[in-house]
Amino acid sequence: MLLMTILPTTFFRKTVVLACLAAINVFLAQPILAQTAKGAKSMHAYFRGKTKPIRELSIKPAMSEERRDKREAYLPPNFINFERPKKTNPNALPLNGDPLRQKHAGGRNGFVVEPTVVIEGISEAQVDVGVPDTNGDVGPDSYIEIVNASWFQVFAKDGTAITAPISTNTLWNDVGETSFGDPVIQYDEAADRWLMTDLANFDKTLYALSETNDPLGAWNIYTLTTPSFADYPKYGIWPTAYILTINEGDVYPIYALNRAQMLAGAASVDVQRVELPAISGGGFPTATPFDWNGTMTPATDDVFVARINDDGWGAAQDIIEVGTIHIDWANTSNTAITSTEIPTAPFDSDGCATSGFGYECVPQPNTPQGIDGIMTIIMNRVYYRNFGDHESAVMTFSVNAGTSTDIVAGVRWVELRRLPGGNWTLYQEGTFSPNDGGHRFTGAIAMNANGDIALAYCISGDNIYPGLRYTGRRAGDPLGEMTVEEYEFAPGGGVREGDRYGDYASMSVDQFDDSFWFTSEYVKPDNTYGTKIVNFSLRRDTFDIGPTALVKPQNSPSLTAAEPVTITVKNFGLAPATNIKVGYVFENGNAVSEPATIASLAPDSVYTHTFGTTVDMSVVVSYKFKVFATFPEDQYIGNDTIRQVRKRLPRFDAAVTNL
Repeated sequence: MLLMTILPTTFFRKTVVLACLAAINVFLAQPILAQTAKGAKSMHAYFRGKTKPIRELSIKPAMSEERRDKREAYLPPNFINFERPKKTNPNALPLNGDPLRQKHAGGRNGFVVEPTVVIEGISEAQVDVGVPDTNGDVGPDSYIEIVNASWFQVFAKDGTAITAPISTNTLWNDVGETSFGDPVIQYDEAADRWLMTDLANFDKTLYALSETNDPLGAWNIYTLTTPSFADYPKYGIWPTAYILTINEGDVYPIYALNRAQMLAGAASVDVQRVELPAISGGGFPTATPFDWNGTMTPATDDVFVARINDDGWGAAQDIIEVGTIHIDWANTSNTAITSTEIPTAPFDSDGCATSGFGYECVPQPNTPQGIDGIMTIIMNRVYYRNFGDHESAVMTFSVNAGTSTDIVAGVRWVELRRLPGGNWTLYQEGTFSPNDGGHRFTGAIAMNANGDIALAYCISGDNIYPGLRYTGRRAGDPLGEMTVEEYEFAPGGGVREGDRYGDYASMSVDQFDDSFWFTSEYVKPDNTYGTKIVNFSLRRDTFDIGPTALVKPQNSPSLTAAEPVTITVKNFGLAPATNIKVGYVFENGNAVSEPATIASLAPDSVYTHTFGTTVDMSVVVSYKFKVFATFPEDQYIGNDTIRQVRKRLPRFDAAVTNL
C-alpha cells in the first residue's frame, strides 16, 4: 500500500492495475493505491432552541406558495453544475454487456418472501409537491416516512397511521426557522433518538434531534451554514460524528458534526469540513457516507464515504473509491482524508435507454418522456455493520446492464469487507436485471445482523408502469446472487409527465427483529405519485444447514497426490440439525459422501469435517471442487452447495550453473 501526503485539493486519481479473478460472479480485487490529504476547515453548528412536544404544537402549513415558487425558480436541475458525462474512452469496459448481470428474478429454489405489511404512504395529492425524494427509517415502535418540501408521517409497525402528514415547519417554525426542502429522517440506534434534517434555504441546513425515542416529543434544533447551495445532501450516522456530503457546484465537501456535542445539547457544535476532488472526465463527484447500524461499534473512529469512477470517463478502470476520514477534534490540521481505489467488475454507469435532457432516460409506456434514473452516484445509503471478525458495507448504484445497442438500466450491488487491521476490499457484487423488459433504478440496500441483504428499487419500461419491487439474499446463499424471488409490492398505473422522479429511496433494518423496511415512490393511474412503505423478513428456516468453506486444500506449490479435504458446515436454522451428511465432488468425478461425526449441530454452530478420501493434486493445474451438506429436514436447499477452485502453484527454483 502506497501512502502519500498531498495538498487537500490535489487530484486523487492515479493509474492503477486491475488484478482480479472471477469465481461465482465474485471479482476478488485488492485495493492497490491510497493517498492522504491533511487538514480540515473548522466550522460550527448552532443550537436554535428546543421545541415543545409535537403532540402539543399546532400543525403548521408547509412551504408557502411564494417560497415554493422562489425555490423552483432558482433551484437548478439535478445536479448543480453537473451534466451527463460523455464517454471519452471508446474502449471502456464492459464491451458486450454487464459481466455480472443476473437475468433471472431470483427464487431458483422457490424462495418467495411476501411482505409482512404494505403501507400507503404520503401522496402527491396530499402535499402538492411534484418530486417526493422519499425516505424513512424504523425505530423501536414506529416507522417515519418523510417527503419533499417537506412532510413526515408516523406509522405504527402494523401499518396504522399514528399521525396524518405533518409539515416539518411544525418543528422549524417553533424556533423561527422555515423549511426549504430536501428532508431526511434517520434513527440513531445507539442514542435511541431520531435525527431529522431539512434545508432552510440554499446555504442553511436544519438539524432536529429528538429528545427521546418518541417522535412526537420535543426536539433540539440546530443550524449549519455552508459556503454555497447544499445540493443533493446525503447523511450518515457514526459514533463520533453526524456526516453530511453535498454538492456545492465546484467543490464536493464532507462535513462532520460532533455527535457527542449534539446529543448533549451543546450551544455550539464543532464541525469539520474536508473536500473531495472532482472526477476527471465526468461523473457526479459527491460521495455517499457510510451509515453505522447494529449493536457493535465500528472498529475505528474514522468515518467513511464512497463514490464510483467509470473508465468511460477516462479512469484506468472501473472502481469504487472509499474515502477514510480521520477526525482530530482538537486539531484540524491533523484531520486527514485517505482515498483508496477498489477495482470492481466492469460497469457502465450510464443506463439511459431513451434520449432526453440529462438523465431523462428510463422509458415509460406510451410516452416518449423518460424519467430521471439518478445515474453515476451511489444511492442512499451505504449500510455499514460490524460483525466482530469482519466489517461489511453494502451499497448500490444504477448501471447499464445491457449492451451499447440494447441499453437496460439495472442495479449493481456491492458488499465491501474489512478484516481486523486490514483495508476495505471487494467481497461480492452482482447486477440485478432480470430479462423481462424492465429497467431497475434508484435502489436502496441494507444488511441485517444475520448477514442477509435486501435490495429494493424502482422499475419502469416500455410496457411497465413505474412501480416498486424488492429481492434479497440470505447470508449463506451463493455469492453475487440475489436468491429471493422478485416481488412487486407497488405496481404502477400511470406515467410521469416530467422527467424528475425523486432522488432518494430508503432501506432500513429493524434492530428488534432484523426485518427490512423500504420506502419509495410509484405512479398512480392519474399520473401522480404515491409512496409505499413495505416491511418484509428474510426469515430463517427452522431446519437449514450449508457448507461455508473449503478449508483444505489451499493454493500451494506443495500439494501432493494425497491431499486431505476439509470443509466447514454451519447450521443456519433455528433448530438443531441431526443425521447430517457431507460430501464433495472433485474434478466432476464421483461424489464422496460421509456422515458427520457429530450427532447434532446446534443453531449458528459450525462443524469441521475432514474426509477419509484424499485427492490427487500433484500436477500444476487448477482443480474444481463442489462441496455439499444435507440432512433430511433441510427446508432450504439454495445454500447446500458451494463451488471452489484450488491450484497447485509452480515452484520457482534457481541454481548456480557455472563458476
